[in-house]
Amino acid sequence: MKKYIYIILVSIITFSCTEDFLEESDRDKVIPKTVEDYSQLLYGEAYINDNSIASVVRYMTDDVTSKTGKKGWFGVTDKRESVAGYYNWQAEPEYNYSVGIAEDKNWGDLYHSILICNIVLDVADASDGSEAEKSQLKAEAYFVRAFDYFLLVNLFGEPYVNGAEMGVPINDLIGMEDVRFTRSTTGEVYTRIKSDLDKAIELFGKVNSKPTIFKGNLKASLLLASRVALYTKDWKSTIEYADDLLKISPTLKNLDKDYVNNEPFINRKNPEILYTYGYYYDGAFSQSATYFFTYSDEIDQLLSTDGDIRSRAFFKIVTGYYGSTSLAKSDVADETGAYGYAFRTAEAYLNRAEAYAEMKNISGCINDLNYLRANRFSKSADVSATTPEEALELARIERRTELCFEGHRWFDLRRQGCPRIEHKFMIDYKNVGMHEVYVLNENDAAYTLPLPLAVSEIETTMKNIKRPVRNHINK
Repeated sequence: MKKYIYIILVSIITFSCTEDFLEESDRDKVIPKTVEDYSQLLYGEAYINDNSIASVVRYMTDDVTSKTGKKGWFGVTDKRESVAGYYNWQAEPEYNYSVGIAEDKNWGDLYHSILICNIVLDVADASDGSEAEKSQLKAEAYFVRAFDYFLLVNLFGEPYVNGAEMGVPINDLIGMEDVRFTRSTTGEVYTRIKSDLDKAIELFGKVNSKPTIFKGNLKASLLLASRVALYTKDWKSTIEYADDLLKISPTLKNLDKDYVNNEPFINRKNPEILYTYGYYYDGAFSQSATYFFTYSDEIDQLLSTDGDIRSRAFFKIVTGYYGSTSLAKSDVADETGAYGYAFRTAEAYLNRAEAYAEMKNISGCINDLNYLRANRFSKSADVSATTPEEALELARIERRTELCFEGHRWFDLRRQGCPRIEHKFMIDYKNVGMHEVYVLNENDAAYTLPLPLAVSEIETTMKNIKRPVRNHINK
C-alpha cells in the first residue's frame, strides 16, 4: 500500500538529504544545513498550531450538550452540522447532515509531524551548529514526536488496558518509500512514547537556553511523561515525574488574587503555562446561531460550588446575541499571547493526586487536591476522604472540573472504563423540549475513532474500528 501518511504531498521532499538532490545551482529550493535551518523546519512543519489537532474530542464527552436559541437575522442557522457525527458517535463521524464530508485531518497532520521529526533527528548531528544547539533541536523533535504518538494512540487506538490492544502504526521512515504499515499494539506505541520522552528529558537537561512556552521544553516533557505514566497505570512513575516537575515549577495561578475579569485563563501571563499549542476558537460553540453546542449541566454544577472562581475564569456572559454563557478559557492568540491549549502545572498536581489514590495514599491525594483548590476558591473549600476509593473519586472530579475543554476529558473517559453517556440533540428551536437522544454504551466501540475516510479508502488492508450504526431515541 502507499505510505499511510500519503497525504503528505508537500514540499518536504525539498528537504531530502541526498547529495544529488541538494544541488547548489537549484536556487528555488531551500537547502537546510544548519541547526537553525532544521529548527525552523521543525517549528514550521512539525509543531501543530491550527484548529485540527484533536479538536473533535470535545464533542464526544459528557462535558458538552446541544442547545437552541432562536431564529436570527439570517434565518435558522445550525453551527453543529460539520461535527454532529462526532457528537452523536456515528459509525462514520466525518459525514454531516448534507452527506458531505468534514475531513478528519488528525491522522494526516500528526503523521506528517512525525515524518518531519524523523528527518530532523536523522540529520541533526551532521548539521552545522554547537553540541548544545543540536541537543536542543533533538530534544524538541523527541518531545513533539512523543506528543504526536500520544494523540494518535488515544484517538485511533483502542482504550489502553494492558498494552495488548490495537494501537496505531509506528513510522521510522525519513522518506517517501512505498511501505505497507500495520498497527502496533498500544503497549508498543507507549514504549516508543516513553523512550522519546526519556531522551527529550535527558537532552533538555543538557541545555541552558531559556525555554519558551511555544516550543518543547524540559517542564512540558516532564508533565507529558507524568501523563503517559498515569495513562499506562504506572503510578510510581506518575508521581516521580510530577515530583521532578513540581520541584522546578510549583506555581499555580491564584484566582482569588490574580484573576482579571474577562481575561482568558489560558494566556501568556498565566504562570502555570508550560507549553502552548493549538487553536481554541470553535464555530460549533458559537452562540450567534439557532443551534449550537455549549457546556453540559454537569460541568455547570461542578463549577457552581460557592466560592469557586473558575466559574467566572473559565466561562463568560455573552451580552450580545443571546445574552447567555459561553466558553472563555482561551481566545485567539492575538488576544492571549498564547495558543489555545496548554500544558499546565495544575495537571501535575492532578496526575499525582490520582496516582496517590491508586496507591492508597489518601493524605497525599487530598493534600494535592486541597492545594489546587486553595488557588481556585475565594474561601476555604477543602475536601476530605476516608478511603482510597473516595479519594480517587474526588481526584477524578477535580480533574474533570479543572481541565474541562482542554482536550483531556475524552481520553480520561477512555481510561476510566468507557462509561455510558447520553447526548441530547436539539431539533426544534420553537419547542426546546423536543430533542433526539443518542447513547454511547459502556465500552462502546465508538470510544475509538475510525480511520479517516480519505485514509481507509487507500489503506484497505489496515485494520479499522467497527463502530455501530447509531440511531436516536426521540424524546
